[in-house]
Amino acid sequence: MFIYVGCAGGMTSSMFCQRIVRAIETLKSPLTAVFEDVGTIIRRKKEFEGNYDLVFAYGGIDFISPVNAYDFGTTFDVVFVSPQVRHMTKYKREILEDYPTIVEDIGMKTFGTMNGEVAYENLLEELIALDYQRSSTSGKHPETKNGDKNIELLVLGADRNDAFFKSFFSVWEAAGLRVLTGSYSLEALFDFKPEKDFDIRVLFGNTSQLSSDEFPKLSRRIDGVLAVPFANSSFEKIRHWFEDYAIPVYVFDSSNLAIKKGEPEAHQYASIFDEIVANSEYTRENSPPQWETPPPKKQRKSTLFGLVSWE
Repeated sequence: MFIYVGCAGGMTSSMFCQRIVRAIETLKSPLTAVFEDVGTIIRRKKEFEGNYDLVFAYGGIDFISPVNAYDFGTTFDVVFVSPQVRHMTKYKREILEDYPTIVEDIGMKTFGTMNGEVAYENLLEELIALDYQRSSTSGKHPETKNGDKNIELLVLGADRNDAFFKSFFSVWEAAGLRVLTGSYSLEALFDFKPEKDFDIRVLFGNTSQLSSDEFPKLSRRIDGVLAVPFANSSFEKIRHWFEDYAIPVYVFDSSNLAIKKGEPEAHQYASIFDEIVANSEYTRENSPPQWETPPPKKQRKSTLFGLVSWE
């Protein structure tokens, strides 16, 4: 079981996790346990799976955000909110509502005393109950990429006032599809509460906004990319990122972008939407190993004269 303990800044949750793991070892419990900071646990989840019964992670409660919801929801079984930040429990629960992760307040007596043995005794029965509760909702996370949302597209190299794209989306709207446009940022992509219903969400951005560190998060939401010809090679340098995650990319030819006498040249691209929907509905979320498998942990070894080196 993966357990996250979140406090104001990560300091007290670190102490709590350390003491409860030490107590489990001291009491010679039949359960095995380990603790680490939340970033390490998420990055190296596969290294902990199957090797420990209880994996405790510590950190600030603000680490749980819409941008990180997928990482938390697919890693942690339980999130315990420390007493000093329990006013944020409701919001953190809302962020993770699409996942089977259970979000609960941790008792003042359990957390405040910082007594590992007491905490272990108090939490053990609760963890068993929470694990049972989580198993009843384990199928909550969608199997396919757009199973929990509408289609979301990223347009690179243009803005929402571009004549071609206005024409392009008018074709979809004429077919009864509701199109919602906005500006791209990773925060806007995830922290989104629409005021009206829509079928297609289109975010306009540029290549400079995309980074390799954030790209795995972007891939969780974006179903397809529409791009205009670029005067430089910046897009071509990262095009393989989208291919790694099986995100379809459509680069328009410059000759197709002209709007003559107000007539939409976009009609010829009407099939793009059907292709994107088919790809999204029948493709599971990808986790390319070159992106999401961390490098092997460095091993320490002793050398001649007692010196220590890493490899």
